[in-house]
Amino acid sequence: MRTALRAAAIAVTLSVAAPAAAQGAVTSAPNCAGGQVDPDALAVANDIVAIQFPPEQREATMRQMMDALSHQMQVTWGSAIEDEGLRAILSKDLDQFADRIMPVVNKHIPNIMNAMACAYARNFEISDLRNVRTFAQTASGAKFLQIGPKAIADPSVAAANQAYFSEVQTYFTEYMDKVKVDVSDYYASKSKKSKKPSK
Repeated sequence: MRTALRAAAIAVTLSVAAPAAAQGAVTSAPNCAGGQVDPDALAVANDIVAIQFPPEQREATMRQMMDALSHQMQVTWGSAIEDEGLRAILSKDLDQFADRIMPVVNKHIPNIMNAMACAYARNFEISDLRNVRTFAQTASGAKFLQIGPKAIADPSVAAANQAYFSEVQTYFTEYMDKVKVDVSDYYASKSKKSKKPSK
């Protein structure tokens, strides 16, 4: 059970690091880590981000993504647990995990969005950004850019995620077993060195 929850935490945390919603926008080049960017390109990038993640929907968007991933993990790991009581515990724990982590997610949303705008400005020519903005300002463009939560909940994406979560759980279990051995060996070696009499 602990292994499943650790894997769940990793999977959800990684999902937050993917295209995330945020509240706010970079308004000056110095806010971009890694060096200055073209202020004009940054302004266009901010326009794109504002369409991609409408400010009034950002927290709700993130919650939808979290809930979709949580459900997929429950389906994946729940099917591997025969005990009905344990399945209920896993489901409850995953639901509570999403509830607990959302305040942290929401706190970091502005920084994530700022970083995205900076990345766009740094990696695209301003002419390219203007072309993207023009597309984003159309109904089709906005719909395309805002597909995130629906895409994660799509049956095809859900099936791919569930296969991924299932395999990650196996590797994570093996990884944690190895880490425990390595840590135990480290402290055992350190203890032996500290007990060795000095000359």
